[in-house]
Amino acid sequence: MIILYLVNWWDDDVRRYSWMVISMTISIFCAVLMYGGTTKLLQQCLGVGEETATWEKMLWAYALFVSWLVILQLATAFASGMLCCGVASEELEHEEWVVENGLRATHETPLPENQIRMRGWGLAIAMGEDGYPVFAKKRCLAKERIDRRMRCWATLISHTAGFAAISAGVMLQHLGPFEDNWGMGLLATLLHWIVLVLLFRATILGTMCLERMKKSEELIEMYKEQIWDAEVDVCALAVSSLIVQAVKFGISGVLADEEGRQPYQSIPGSASGPLFLFVIGCAGGEETPTLQSKLMEVTQTIFTMTFSWCSLYAARWTAIALYKLGISPLKPGSMLIQVCLSVCVSMIAFAFTVFLDKVEDSAKGLESRRHTGLLFKNVISSIGLAVGLTWEKTFDRSLEVAASRSTHPVLMEFVLSVFVVALIVPAWRRYILAKQIYYDELKMDMTEEHFVRKEQQEQDAILRLEHARAGSCFFGGRG
Repeated sequence: MIILYLVNWWDDDVRRYSWMVISMTISIFCAVLMYGGTTKLLQQCLGVGEETATWEKMLWAYALFVSWLVILQLATAFASGMLCCGVASEELEHEEWVVENGLRATHETPLPENQIRMRGWGLAIAMGEDGYPVFAKKRCLAKERIDRRMRCWATLISHTAGFAAISAGVMLQHLGPFEDNWGMGLLATLLHWIVLVLLFRATILGTMCLERMKKSEELIEMYKEQIWDAEVDVCALAVSSLIVQAVKFGISGVLADEEGRQPYQSIPGSASGPLFLFVIGCAGGEETPTLQSKLMEVTQTIFTMTFSWCSLYAARWTAIALYKLGISPLKPGSMLIQVCLSVCVSMIAFAFTVFLDKVEDSAKGLESRRHTGLLFKNVISSIGLAVGLTWEKTFDRSLEVAASRSTHPVLMEFVLSVFVVALIVPAWRRYILAKQIYYDELKMDMTEEHFVRKEQQEQDAILRLEHARAGSCFFGGRG
């Protein structure tokens, strides 16, 4: 019910941010399921277990991350049509009138030109099939389908690769001198960041090979933009998690495992306080003036995702502290406490979404409003990380219980994970991700420059049509 209230809020920005949080939550949820089920199955098949040396686990984790990175490149290339028979360049530039009414079943249905009655600024009123007027908008449907397909697989697989990068970084933190203190843990995080940057530089060779396939320049730019955003998400997700792991190590004195678990007896009763302070310190940052520096963009995203990780662990540690003080009867690690934690984090996340929107609205008229708006957008999108992780942890617990009744629990857990992901991803791509993209485009359309550009395109199209008609009459008269 809370979701229904938020996606139908009286403020368009709150609606847009709500769909962003929901989309991010589902993507993280599916990514963790994919990574967890695949990793456990591969570990069982390859014999990687508790007795395996730490350095061997680290090499295996890095090999798994590189595999997901290659899958990310290939899946995005296939989704864009770079590695298969994609659309022609003319189709990417062709715009047509479509029904612009989300309440009608004919929404986004193309309309013939003879049904258009009144037009202006890229909008129009047309006569529908039932004879009643409908709103219409000029859109490039082929480009939108490719963009939605690319964004779906790039986002999902980049988050999966991000969790693989977290696992590799944690194994590095557990290696040799890096597990001595939290400062060495931060040094391991820095080394892991450098390794990620080098691996991302190596993927440029694949992009250069795709550019030689004589595809549309616009298609190549769309592909490069998605890969850029995916690499930023992978790097920020991994580095932010490892930073928080080191901070947790410094507070509790125990280095967590690759899933972030620590014995709750090792957590001090007031441990959530420093984490909340670290949350406040990581909520800041400034938006990069340009997008030419990927390093600055990654740093910006790391701050917002660190905020999300800190919020998540602070909530968990608060529940542990309440149990140790005798205030809460719910034992840490139980199914009931996990469900309560998921509900509380979700409610706080959506309330925080509305609060940040109010803060952004109060910045209207300021010169830095564009930068603060982008910052708030990053912070709100990172909220979905905490919500997705809490609900995935709840579902994963039930998944383990259901799979434990089978004679092959690891294989059964993998099959159930694949089934859930295959059930969720198509609906997420068609309806939730499409809503997020729609509100993002709506935000971009509500600018003076957009309407001026659309009006100029309409005038140019009318002039070309008049010239074509005049030319046909002239040559017809001469005949």
